[in-house]
Amino acid sequence: MRNVDVSSSHPNEHTFVALLKACIRLRDMRTSLHVHVECDSRGFLHSDISLATTLVDTYAKCGSIERARQVFDKLHVRDTISWTSLIVFERLPKEENHMLEIQSLSAVGENHISVSSWRD
Repeated sequence: MRNVDVSSSHPNEHTFVALLKACIRLRDMRTSLHVHVECDSRGFLHSDISLATTLVDTYAKCGSIERARQVFDKLHVRDTISWTSLIVFERLPKEENHMLEIQSLSAVGENHISVSSWRD
């Protein structure tokens, strides 16, 4: 996946979701960063919650919780899936309280899946 050049083609949000899922399988942070820049420049991250959530998941699974959190913090809409994508990787005890505090300020409530991901 090193020679991914989408500048001359017309990929849509679904194309980028597929690319990010491949990056997860390969643990390819470099390509993930490239895809992130492309998605951002095309405005997709603001218009497609599924793509933005996949990016959060990609960064987290590639080992960059910090980048995952940065993308998550910029989400205009946070749903149960986006919360769960981040919570699964922020399981440290100090983070649990922080995540609960942030989620309580959100319009999205927790469900049994997101809660079970940090409370074993």
